[in-house]
Amino acid sequence: MKYKRKSQKSLRTILIVWFLLFSIVPLAFLTGFSVIRFEKAIDNELAERLKGNARELSSVLTDFRTSLQSGRDRHISDPSLVYNLSINNISDLQIIAQNWVRTEISTTLSFFSRNGRLLVSVFKDDNNHIKEFIPTSGSAIYLSEENFSKIENANEYSFIEMSGSQKLSLILFSKVKNSTGKTVGFVEQLIDLDAAFLNSIKKRMRVELTLLRKNGQVVVATHSDFYAYKKDFFSQFLLPQSNSFIDLSLRGNPFGFIVHPLQWGQTDFYMLIGAAKDDAKELLKDVNYAFYSVVGLVIVLLIITI
Repeated sequence: MKYKRKSQKSLRTILIVWFLLFSIVPLAFLTGFSVIRFEKAIDNELAERLKGNARELSSVLTDFRTSLQSGRDRHISDPSLVYNLSINNISDLQIIAQNWVRTEISTTLSFFSRNGRLLVSVFKDDNNHIKEFIPTSGSAIYLSEENFSKIENANEYSFIEMSGSQKLSLILFSKVKNSTGKTVGFVEQLIDLDAAFLNSIKKRMRVELTLLRKNGQVVVATHSDFYAYKKDFFSQFLLPQSNSFIDLSLRGNPFGFIVHPLQWGQTDFYMLIGAAKDDAKELLKDVNYAFYSVVGLVIVLLIITI
């Protein structure tokens, strides 16, 4: 009789243990899986939003090109410009360049003679004041052989210049021809994409922006932490097989980033665009708390029931 009671008790214990295993383990697995999928869904939603921002910024570059081209077409059809450029009249070209920069989006405008010598360059300084630069007779400046050969074989030629002063310059070179189709000189239009430009985008879109060279090196960024990364750090994210969504921390705050390819004429470069994940983390924290609270309550009820 005692042996029978012991066997019944032992069997009941085994059944209880297996019941708990088959009820709690799948529930815990399902909960963990749901939390992971929810976190992934939040990242995907943020990535889609950033892709939309990146497409908007790509269209800004397209608008820049269109504006430069339309402004150029208006000005180079002026007989006064064609004449003064053909005779290298620097004083009148200076006035024309000043008016051009004052009314168009270019931050710098330069006129070159037909043999590629810089005649005059007009630009906007940091305070948006118009300044000019005219090389002296003893310090002539010429187009590089590479740029001169490219603009000789085309009506326009565009590329990007990336200096070490945390600035990226969009450049459009164009021929200036007279009524007979003969080239009388060249005009260079330039738009600077610097920290001020990126910060204006950051304020409007509530994102962090970084422009990268083709090799992944940082050129200009809205956050100073990006300049502290090693030169080749971001190159790993430019590979086709790399994950398009990147988790980075800026000053201890979690951010999600995507890498978006860009092109200006002959130059390829990249944009790293991201947004803070603070709100998403708080939402995920609340969801985790709700999930695990429900699971804990179910486990307690199962134990009490048994």
